[in-house]
Amino acid sequence: MEKLNTDQKQKNILIVDSNKELVHDLKDYADHHDLKAKNGLNFVFAASSKEALKKIVEQKIDLIILEVILPVVNGYYLLNALKKENTKIPVIIYTRLKGP
Repeated sequence: MEKLNTDQKQKNILIVDSNKELVHDLKDYADHHDLKAKNGLNFVFAASSKEALKKIVEQKIDLIILEVILPVVNGYYLLNALKKENTKIPVIIYTRLKGP
C-alpha cells in the first residue's frame, strides 16, 4: 500500500486551456490516480485568460500551466496581467503551434 504524504500542504495548480477534451482527460487522470489525496495536488481549470484571472483572485494558485493560444484573449494577455500585478506565481507555457 502506498503511504500518503500527510505533511505536505495542498498545492493548487491552474491549467488554462480551451481544449475541452484535454481538460476532461486531465481531470480523469487526476481523479483516477487520486493526486489530491496522495500528493496534495488540486487542479483548477480555466478555458480563457479572463476566467483564469478570476480564479487567481478567488483562490491561492501555486502554479499555472498555460496554453498561449486561447479564444478571444490569448495567454500573453494573462502573462502581462500577472506581470503588471507583480504576481510571483510560476508559469509553465506550452502551445499546440507547430512553428516559431
